[in-house]
Amino acid sequence: MAAAPATRTARTRGRVAVPLVLLIAVVATLRAGPVPFAVLAGVLLALTFLELRRLIGGAGSRASLVMGLVAVAAMTWMGATGRPEHLPWGMAGLLLSLLAGRVVMLETGHRGVEGATADIASTAAAVAVVGLTGAHVLLIRNSIGYEVTLLFVVVVAADALVAAAASRVVGRHRLSARVSTSRTWEGAAFGFAAALAAGLLLARLVELPLSTRGVVGMSAMLGLLAPVGDLASSAVQRSAGLEEDAGWLPGIGEVLNALDGALFAAPFFYWAVRTLVL
Repeated sequence: MAAAPATRTARTRGRVAVPLVLLIAVVATLRAGPVPFAVLAGVLLALTFLELRRLIGGAGSRASLVMGLVAVAAMTWMGATGRPEHLPWGMAGLLLSLLAGRVVMLETGHRGVEGATADIASTAAAVAVVGLTGAHVLLIRNSIGYEVTLLFVVVVAADALVAAAASRVVGRHRLSARVSTSRTWEGAAFGFAAALAAGLLLARLVELPLSTRGVVGMSAMLGLLAPVGDLASSAVQRSAGLEEDAGWLPGIGEVLNALDGALFAAPFFYWAVRTLVL
């Protein structure tokens, strides 16, 4: 009887510890420069791709996994070099490579061709979710600047950590009983308030290329969008028959849960700030 509570406690600790460790690592690499930040982002996006790929489509073929990792790396490079116009071509190249690979396997009589449609679809979906959205985090850093990226990271982290803590302490009304068992309306409200407070505090400590109204608007947008990404990730896990916050990669399995809100919000934040700043 003690195993289940122990498992839940371990997952709770992981859900708090992993985001904190990642936050420290991200802030440290942000200060170190664009290259260290891009390297860390590439590693995290690769891990997130592998986790999401297994989550939505099983183990997958080795060929599709390699192609997916190459596509994620290419999109990371596009984001790091400030080339958003190349991202659609990256997805097109991935799809053509996956299809060509399956044709070659079929013509050569290779075993394991069955399930090709599901394999291609899940690989492309995982790359789109992780690669396209993750590239926008790097676009924020390299096209807009360090200070705005710090705002993005700090506000999303504040929202996630405070929302998780408040849901456990004062949470009474679940956001969605079918999707999430731990996220509550009370936690979401506290998280949103923390996002606004973190944005305003950072604006006093760091010179941002945004007005006070702009900081409040961007922080509010992140406070609303990040929980949606979190719920979407939980919905995918539930549809795969997993318990909430279950990890796929031994010792790592919370990376997707730590990054889902940031990945979902990154494209909206990038284009909104770019409209205001550039």
